[in-house]
Amino acid sequence: MASMGRSQRGSTTLRLTQRILTWWRAGVVIATLAVVCSAKSADAPPLLSPDQMDPGEIQLALQKLNVLGRVLYIAAHPDDENTNLMALWANGSLYDSSYLSVTRGDGGQNLLGPELGERLGIIRTEELLDARRIDHGKQFFTRAIDFGFSKTADETLRIWDHDKILADVVWVIRSFRPDVLVTRFSPEDHLTHGHHTASAILAQEAFVAAGDPNRFPEQLAFVKPWRPTRLVWNTSPFFFKNRNLPFDPTGLIVLEAGGYNPLLGKAYTEIAAASLSMHKSQGVGSPPRRGARKEYFKLLQGQPMTSSIFEGVDTSWSRVPNSEPIAAEIRQIISKFNPADPAASVPDLLKLRQAMSGIKDESWIPEKKADLDKIIAASFQLHCWKYDFPTLASRSKSMRRFRRMNSSRRICRAGSQTILRIRNRTGFANRAHLARSLWRIRD
Repeated sequence: MASMGRSQRGSTTLRLTQRILTWWRAGVVIATLAVVCSAKSADAPPLLSPDQMDPGEIQLALQKLNVLGRVLYIAAHPDDENTNLMALWANGSLYDSSYLSVTRGDGGQNLLGPELGERLGIIRTEELLDARRIDHGKQFFTRAIDFGFSKTADETLRIWDHDKILADVVWVIRSFRPDVLVTRFSPEDHLTHGHHTASAILAQEAFVAAGDPNRFPEQLAFVKPWRPTRLVWNTSPFFFKNRNLPFDPTGLIVLEAGGYNPLLGKAYTEIAAASLSMHKSQGVGSPPRRGARKEYFKLLQGQPMTSSIFEGVDTSWSRVPNSEPIAAEIRQIISKFNPADPAASVPDLLKLRQAMSGIKDESWIPEKKADLDKIIAASFQLHCWKYDFPTLASRSKSMRRFRRMNSSRRICRAGSQTILRIRNRTGFANRAHLARSLWRIRD
């Protein structure tokens, strides 16, 4: 009988060990692919890359999983974006926030070096991407060329080729599918840079055209028509004071954007200042600051609003059919999240991922699964760096090596294969000891 009891306990321990190992393997596979895909991506960086996410940022990213709202800010050049709003929306409101810069700023001056024209455009593109890494927004562009100062919007749209650039703006709206469009400039201002006014005119026209299947139908092989809820102008007292005109906020939506995020340990104005300071080739920067900051919005098109630019927009999982359990699972994971041990949440995160995979949706599920994969990678505390092995020097191949911090796990990647090595992994339930293991994961 004693022998039978020991056998049953051994069998139970073995099954538990196998189950833990299965969950752990699945988590490492997902986490590894998330890191590799982030490293390979040529698009704007993810919300929070695994190399940067601390427990507070992981918790913020978990909260963002339960917010389904998108906002697209549109202006003409690098540094035209309102980084304070980008920081607030992405980290406070937890919206999926993006900036569409119609040009890459290649027609400006360079305070850092001799690069001008296309080379300057590359520099300013990288500066915008650096800014988005800080404020956690996304970045889009069109094919418009910054040809220097323009006196009128008509001149700008003629040189840009109006229909071509309008198609680009429509494409961004249809692919990103924002709930709200925000312009930095007024479409009726004839006293400013022609590029500025033209960017607002294009936003106004694209707001309507993006939802019309008869406009740019060649895009519909890849995207669907999309009509945002409203288009607003992010006006400012600066525009009026700069011309010695009084600013009257009557009838405008006012937003307090100077809050503080305890999970990040920063005010949104501090994040905004750091983001704006990435525009180094223009000599643009701002010292960190805290305190109140008002933002003002005027309705240009779409549904009326009385209190918020997102008024009437459902930003919950209820906008996705058959997704009711997802929000509850996310809330449960957040309530159980332990900042001292993020990896403890991985089994529940994997169950959440499986639940998301069972929902048919093209608008939100792919994005939320990608965000979830980054959270899993961060929770595993995977670290990634590159180096060349002497034995591979003759073949000129570079390997990626991943390591779980504070453990003896090693993940090495060469070419299209990833090799995961586990050595003396201990500390599981019932002191289950995982034997040395080696297997391959296909990309």
